Amino acid sequence: MDTKIQNVAVEVEDLTVAYDVKPVLWDVDLKIPRGQLMAVVGPNGAGKTTLIKAMLGLLKPISGLVRFVNGAHNDI
Repeated sequence: MDTKIQNVAVEVEDLTVAYDVKPVLWDVDLKIPRGQLMAVVGPNGAGKTTLIKAMLGLLKPISGLVRFVNGAHNDI
């Protein structure tokens, strides 16, 4: 296994989320290293909660991938 992949706790690739037909997040890429404390910041309506809900599987993205350390992932 690639050492770069081993050091990633969460990986988001090309994530796009929409409410009804209106995209609110598109083409999001994110890698969170193991042991790293991260924060999601931004103004109201920027998509912080939508991103987290999509990462947790509470919202179904229209495209993209979310992968966690244990190897489980959600391909869309």
